[in-house]
Amino acid sequence: MTEQQSNNNLNFPILVCSMIVIFGTKQQEWYDMDYQSYYNLLLFSLVSTASLLAMGCLSASSLVCKDGTCFKIFILCYYLAVLCVLVGFYICIGMVWHHDKKHSILFYWDFWTEWSFTMKHSAHNHPLYYMGDVLVRIYSTCLIVLTCCMPCLLACGGAVLGSMKEDDEFQLPTSGGLSSRL
Repeated sequence: MTEQQSNNNLNFPILVCSMIVIFGTKQQEWYDMDYQSYYNLLLFSLVSTASLLAMGCLSASSLVCKDGTCFKIFILCYYLAVLCVLVGFYICIGMVWHHDKKHSILFYWDFWTEWSFTMKHSAHNHPLYYMGDVLVRIYSTCLIVLTCCMPCLLACGGAVLGSMKEDDEFQLPTSGGLSSRL
C-alpha cells in the first residue's frame, strides 16, 4: 500500500506542474524558440493521463457485469491503451532527444549544468517555460530508467506466466518445493 501511495505522491505533482505549464504558457512561444517538441511532450502527458484515468474508471465500472466478460474486455482495452501511451511517450521523448540531446539525456554534462534555452524577461510567464524544461528532464530520466528495467520486468513476467502454464495454478514455491524441482 505504501508503494502505491508513494507512486501517487510522485505522479500527482508532475501532473499538476504539467497542467500549470501547458495552461500558463503560449504554444506559439514554444514554436518561436524552436522547442515545440517540449510542448508536445507535455501536452501528450496531459492527454494520455486523462485517457488512462478515463479507461481505468471505465474498467472499474465494468465490474458490475454479471458474467465478467465486460471486465475482461475493458481490462484488455486498458492494457492496450497503456501500451499505446508508452509507445507515444517514447515517440515524443525521441523527438526531444533528437532535437536537444545534450539537455535532455542525463548522461550529458549540460543536462545538469545549464538550461535548454534562454528566455527574454519580456516573455509571458518565463519561469513556467523553465518549469517545462525541468518536467521534460524528469520524463526523459524516467523513460531511460524504464528502458533499463523493462527487460528484467518482462523476464519476471514471463517466468510467472511459464510457471502458471506448467502447474495450471500458480503457487509460490516453498523450500521443500524448490528442492524437489531441482
